[in-house]
Amino acid sequence: MYTVTGSSLDNLGTKTEITNVRFTQDFVKNHFRLKNDSIPSSVKGNILVEIETYYEDGKGIGLGADYISNTRSSRYNTNWIGESYASEDKINKGPVITYDYVWKFENDIQPSTIDVPEPDKYEDETWTVEGKAGKLYRKYKRELADGVATGNEEKTEETKEDPAPVPNEYHHGTKKRPESRTTNPVSLTKEIPFDTITTDDPNLKQGEIEVDVDGENGQAEYKYSVTFDRKMNQMHKNQLIGQKICQCQKNKQEKELQLITLNL
Repeated sequence: MYTVTGSSLDNLGTKTEITNVRFTQDFVKNHFRLKNDSIPSSVKGNILVEIETYYEDGKGIGLGADYISNTRSSRYNTNWIGESYASEDKINKGPVITYDYVWKFENDIQPSTIDVPEPDKYEDETWTVEGKAGKLYRKYKRELADGVATGNEEKTEETKEDPAPVPNEYHHGTKKRPESRTTNPVSLTKEIPFDTITTDDPNLKQGEIEVDVDGENGQAEYKYSVTFDRKMNQMHKNQLIGQKICQCQKNKQEKELQLITLNL
């Protein structure tokens, strides 16, 4: 038995227990009654009486009480409060409490980094493939009152990743570089300029020059390779023996009259 600050079963407010006396069963006018003669006379306001008892299916249920007021003029007046119900499903009971489960976002999952050896690459050759962050969700047990969430939730230990994070990939070569390395042969072509060959021709006039053959530049093709020495950190150019191919120049030939002056 309690006093309550609320005014209805849907809004009881604060409950304060006022007695520990249990009800007794009494048979009145062919009906069973639950009786308590020990309610303190100083109690004011609304009183909540909680009763657990059996009933027969299919029969009406009466919820209420007979009481005698504490004033002399109405001392013997009998009052009935509460309501009678034709069946159980009409009783003003509390909401039906059920539970379901919901997933809630908890945090982002940053990608980890995995090591990816590359046996066909040298040790100093590296690169990274970026991954993607994932999302972590946690499962909660949720309370429902008549199918409507009450806001009461209980966190569980069950989680899931959706989507799962994609790790970063760090690729690196595992093959050691040689101490020295020589490139494949390369070709270099150089131009060879022609020379002028002058001969004396007494048949020409003084200062006259006659070109017999026009000169042409020649070409020389060289083949060589380059060696890089890792220890010395130097490069060496290697000329390949027997790889010189020469297209010789054609010299220009000309004639002129040369005079010799004698001093007597």
